[in-house]
Amino acid sequence: MASSETTDESLYPIAVLIDELRNEDVQLRLNSIKKLSTIALALGVERTRSELIPFLTDTIYDEDEVLLALAEQLGNFTPLVGGPEYVHCLLPPLESLATVEETVVRDKAVESLRNIATQHSPADLENHFVPLVKRLSAGDWFTSRTSACGLFAVCYPRVSSSVKAELRQHFRNLGGDDTPMVRRAAAGKLGDFAKAVEIEYLKSDLIPLFTALAQDEQDSVRLLDVEACVSIASLLPPDDVEQYVMPTLRQAADDKSWRVRYMVADKFTELQKAVGPEITKTDLVPAFCSLLKDCEAEVRAAASHKVKDFCQNLSPDVRESVIMTNILPCVKDLVSDANQHVKSALASVIMGLSPILGKDNTIEHLLPLFLTQLKDECPEVRLNIISNLDCVNEVIGIKQLSQSLLPAIVELAEDTKWRVRLAIIEYMPLLAGQLGVDFFDEKLNSLCMTWLVDHVFAIRDAATVNLKKLVEKFGVDWAQQTVIPKVLQMSRDTNYLHRLTCLFCINLLSEACGPEMTLKLMLPTILNMAGDNVPNVRFNVAKSILRLGKMLDQSVAQQQVKPVLDKLKADSDIDVQYYALEAIDDLLRPSSPAVYHQKEVITEVPRCRQLVHVLQRECIISVAGEGVALGREGPLTLFLVGTFYGKVYAFDCLVNNELFDKGGLRLLLENTKVLKVAFSCCFLSAALYTQFAVRLRNVFDTQIAHLVIRELEGQKLPERLTLFDICQCYSGSGNNYGWRTDVKDMYLRRIGDYWSQRPLTCEMLEFAADDVMSFIPEVYRRQSEFLEEHRLLPKFKARVEEEILVEINQEVKNMRGERIEAIVMGVLRDLDKQYKDKTMNLEELSDDQLYALHLLQYDDASKITPRIDKLKTDYIMNEMKAIENDLYTDQVMIAGRNGLGDDLKTWERHPDENVKNKARMLRQAIYTLILKEIGRRYSGFSVPQVFTELEKQALRSVTPVSSSDLNFDPFVLGQHWILVEHDIDQALFNLRYGHPHIQISKDFSNRLKTYENLDVPENIQMKAKLLLSIQSSKGTTYA
Repeated sequence: MASSETTDESLYPIAVLIDELRNEDVQLRLNSIKKLSTIALALGVERTRSELIPFLTDTIYDEDEVLLALAEQLGNFTPLVGGPEYVHCLLPPLESLATVEETVVRDKAVESLRNIATQHSPADLENHFVPLVKRLSAGDWFTSRTSACGLFAVCYPRVSSSVKAELRQHFRNLGGDDTPMVRRAAAGKLGDFAKAVEIEYLKSDLIPLFTALAQDEQDSVRLLDVEACVSIASLLPPDDVEQYVMPTLRQAADDKSWRVRYMVADKFTELQKAVGPEITKTDLVPAFCSLLKDCEAEVRAAASHKVKDFCQNLSPDVRESVIMTNILPCVKDLVSDANQHVKSALASVIMGLSPILGKDNTIEHLLPLFLTQLKDECPEVRLNIISNLDCVNEVIGIKQLSQSLLPAIVELAEDTKWRVRLAIIEYMPLLAGQLGVDFFDEKLNSLCMTWLVDHVFAIRDAATVNLKKLVEKFGVDWAQQTVIPKVLQMSRDTNYLHRLTCLFCINLLSEACGPEMTLKLMLPTILNMAGDNVPNVRFNVAKSILRLGKMLDQSVAQQQVKPVLDKLKADSDIDVQYYALEAIDDLLRPSSPAVYHQKEVITEVPRCRQLVHVLQRECIISVAGEGVALGREGPLTLFLVGTFYGKVYAFDCLVNNELFDKGGLRLLLENTKVLKVAFSCCFLSAALYTQFAVRLRNVFDTQIAHLVIRELEGQKLPERLTLFDICQCYSGSGNNYGWRTDVKDMYLRRIGDYWSQRPLTCEMLEFAADDVMSFIPEVYRRQSEFLEEHRLLPKFKARVEEEILVEINQEVKNMRGERIEAIVMGVLRDLDKQYKDKTMNLEELSDDQLYALHLLQYDDASKITPRIDKLKTDYIMNEMKAIENDLYTDQVMIAGRNGLGDDLKTWERHPDENVKNKARMLRQAIYTLILKEIGRRYSGFSVPQVFTELEKQALRSVTPVSSSDLNFDPFVLGQHWILVEHDIDQALFNLRYGHPHIQISKDFSNRLKTYENLDVPENIQMKAKLLLSIQSSKGTTYA
């Protein structure tokens, strides 16, 4: 039975994940929910709708964090259920989630429902979504009714008039609900709904509800009504605003609850824009002044935050008079307010009044207030004033502030709160530019150097950035005299943190000072620090050298830097080694891409975890896998990671299969921040997914890059290249690996389980290193630059994602097949038109046309034209001649040819008798050859997964009459029975996790029946009877 004759083989990982959804461990269930998209992709859209979504609906009763993750996932599930046409399938689980007790889960469910509502057609909205809204609105529990409030606005615009009337009535009912939580939800969503409703119904239906909610006994309802006030006012003309909105707004501004008044203050500038300048002048100015004088500090603070914006939004013709007459007296009182939060809020905006009032008014009225706040006892107040000095400087200049400014700066620089110190550092370059170099050196320079030895890292880090900006402002000469000597002196500090700060300063100062000063003054200090007794300092020396690399010429690099890096490369600390090698690779890389690879084999979990921790710091790594018939079933035995600095890590997952899980390789491969460069990753991806439940992410596939580039150059069906050819094409390095490639291919053809042999030899490691290192850095760099330059990255990323999933997900495989088939048919139709009046022969065809013939199924050829049909027959005959030649010249290569057995079986059904007979003869000859050689090729392994598809077909073709039939080689006979049992197990497995009706071939069914009467292994006979019994009871159809 061929593998295609059983049902979906991607079910095992799905079964594991579904079992995890039923697990008692909450974390396991949570992890499974986060992998729902993977499950859905593997199942396909039809089974996702019919099996996964109902299953999820039944599992709604779970821990809150699991339900939250589920609600979030379902909002992005539309493509996974078949697109907008089937999006309504997602409503049942989301409806259940919208009724749960936990608020965050309900909110996330409503968010997802709003998201998928836009993807419904108008008919589906009325048939599926609106009934859901009505059910939630009429629910017994308040939880469903609160959720319903958020759904009206998204469905209302696209439904019929009668349904709109029903929705308005349901919303009014929710606004008058007995439960405060429901009224609160209605008030919160009233503004959104108002934007969707027609203006006449806004006045007749929603404004009465708005007025009623503004008078609700619960202040939590009234304060949310203020938000609706903004939306409604923006929708109405001025006269209607005065009539319908202002009475409610005036009432809210004087509300007895401070929380309602706070909300008015917080939304005041939005209200100001909504009601317009005239109402602002007559009504909002007095209301704003009232809020600035409110008895509650929280209200005064909220209003103070809005002073600048409110003044800016005033009409220009009355702005200055309103500020001077109404606002400024309130501001003067607030400067000396008893509450520090009020003063701090005012200080953050008061400087913004300077550009509005101009120089004279600023000097006369605002400057005394600024100076008062600069002397305030609260550091946040002083900091907020200093943070906005640029506003005043533009109006009156800094000199008038400088004498009062300095004491405040000193106090802030020494404040006990590190965030205050951090903020003043960030404004130091601005102050330096305003005060001038002389004033800065006299008063502030010592402060800047003090920050470099602060006990908080964030302060030290900000101080180094500050120094760089000061050098850029004051110049290199100033740096050489004032800053650099003090920084270099820190390299001898007893505190290693200060020595690290010295390196960080040099890294940044080198950019501002230029190569000459860096190499003359700073490089010697870096090199001297390589002997530091603290590893953190030593590996930062390597990082600093790497950073300065572009400034170093080859003589300096070789004579001064290389000896230091060689010493660090042999350091006892792994991080020091890592960064030293990285620096060596970048600075001293030879011109030839054929570099020596340092190789390490990893079999222990602790070492694996250590390396994963290091590799996750990389931006780019290369990955490859070795195995036996590597793929969904073919085992991955050696996983390889390469780095840009020539290090190759070989993770031996045959010796220790816990390296991916406990060793952390899964984290590395699923990390979206680390780019994995690979070559034809589909089979590696399938092996990782099915054998270790690892989903490859963020991959740069060099094969796919080649295909996309060739398509841009005009090829419609570019052929895939070998790794050697890719290297030759994009880096010219193919020759460096070519001879070893030939030797490796010879081994692989003669030893089928070559990569299962242990211990790993030096030769095997060389071959593996070639596979993972040959496409970095040059192939990757050239391809990525080309793709970016020609704006091909979106197309490339989509194709890579297809490559990752094509051997995992049958639907993706079908989609790729349909895409390629459409191109093939187009090429061949064009070919037929091109040779409309001529005779076609294979020698005249282009590469695209020949490859299209190769991909074309012979039974599709006749659908184009009889001439294409004849051309395909000629092509098949040529192919069979080549296969026949290989049988006599390169027999060991035959077994590894993908799809050859299926092609020959297909050709045996060709209507041309010559083709049919030739195909049958070749298939029998190949099977005979494979059965003769297979015992020698697979002496070590004895599981079905290791065989190629053609070898499996040959083993299945054997027809023994007993378990010990002497007519067959013992190895062949044993593998035949193992493969038969594997096929039966696969079919039985699908009964549990597959389709309700298993589909097997009629030939296999007949074979199972013969086992009842033959002397076959007892376990096979028993399983065959069980499978036949199930087939009979379920009425199984044949594939």
